[in-house]
Amino acid sequence: MDISTQAEPSGNPTAAPQPNASAPSGNAPQAPTGSDNTPATGALSMEQIFGDDYKDPSLAQFKDPKALAKSFIETKKLVGSKFISPDAVPEADRPAFYKALGVPDADTLEAYGLEAPKDWNAAVMGEYDVKMLGDFAKIAKAENLTPKQAKAVQAFSDKMTNEMVNKVQEQLKAVQAENDKKLDALFTSVFGDKKGEASAAVAKTIQEISKGNPEISKLIDGKLNDEALAAIALIDQHYKKTYGREDSTINDGGDGSAKLGTEQELRDEAKKLMTSEAYRNGMHKDHKETVAKVNQLYKDAAAARDAVAKK
Repeated sequence: MDISTQAEPSGNPTAAPQPNASAPSGNAPQAPTGSDNTPATGALSMEQIFGDDYKDPSLAQFKDPKALAKSFIETKKLVGSKFISPDAVPEADRPAFYKALGVPDADTLEAYGLEAPKDWNAAVMGEYDVKMLGDFAKIAKAENLTPKQAKAVQAFSDKMTNEMVNKVQEQLKAVQAENDKKLDALFTSVFGDKKGEASAAVAKTIQEISKGNPEISKLIDGKLNDEALAAIALIDQHYKKTYGREDSTINDGGDGSAKLGTEQELRDEAKKLMTSEAYRNGMHKDHKETVAKVNQLYKDAAAARDAVAKK
């Protein structure tokens, strides 16, 4: 049957409902937003979407669902990572981030629990520099170190300082031992088995010279004997080599004093004294002493001449 020519049924049947073109597809309502990510007119507010949960401070900073979704995605990426770099944390969140890691709020020794080590050898190392340790606490805070990290740095620094000082001490001991050997060889070659007597004589002379100055006496007592003795030994060796005679540097003048010099040096010193006012003026307060000294110098010069002649 040709339905194209079939007459329509009589009556007024109810028309089939037509779809509403203006109605959105799906069942969920849409909440359009403005171009600045703020809710557009007629959109649902964050309070309407989240209810009481929106009162949480972590949500309060978001003004629209799009910004919240973006933050959620970034957070999921961070949580999914094995390690979190501080650079990946937003600037505003870094204080809380470092605090969660354990970085203290203050930059003090107390906040970091830093103190001088109990086994610090002040006798060798000197007093521990607590002020410098306090400066380090400020640096640790500025670099966002945790107390555990700061203590590790301090321990490494202390260990390195100890090792350096110990190394220097060992080097000094080695140098001192070598010097002692050289001094002993020098003393033996000059004084033979009388080194002890010579050393005692030097110590006595040093004590007499420094008697008027207690501070100097305390400073050099027992410290310069060997050095002074070494100097005398070197001078003695020099005179032996130069003038070819024994004991040319030390001649006992009879009063326990040491007279140093060659025959010509002694004569020159005597002549110089003879031109002084103390020698030429018989009324001078030092005349008698000066004349005696001149006579002694000539005697020493004669002894030095005879000693050379015997060689």
